[in-house]
Amino acid sequence: MKAAEATECVFEQSADKGWAFRDLIFRNQDQLRSSGSSFPALLKTWAGQVGANQAAFNSCLDSGKYSSLIQKESATAKELKIPGTPAIFVGNRIVQGASGGVPTTEEIGKVIDQAIAQKPGR
Repeated sequence: MKAAEATECVFEQSADKGWAFRDLIFRNQDQLRSSGSSFPALLKTWAGQVGANQAAFNSCLDSGKYSSLIQKESATAKELKIPGTPAIFVGNRIVQGASGGVPTTEEIGKVIDQAIAQKPGR
């Protein structure tokens, strides 16, 4: 939840920096999981690495500015049975990989082909 809040704080400053920050989080999930109480400090370090204004980022994260938004989005995801991020949809169907994780391009392609074949008028 805090990583999602942090991402919103970086996006507030810049979309390019926000995407870079998001990519950094996804690449380093294991490091985040094992960081324990230094979790917020690690997020702050990474925000600096992507060029976010450190004072503005720290203030945003420490204030919990996006906490209620993230909680609301999390509740919506649970309600819709979205298992996590990233989530891939083709139409209204969620596409998961064979292991339940992120699907390969081939797996996504198969679902797209199925959707096209089932389209009325085909």
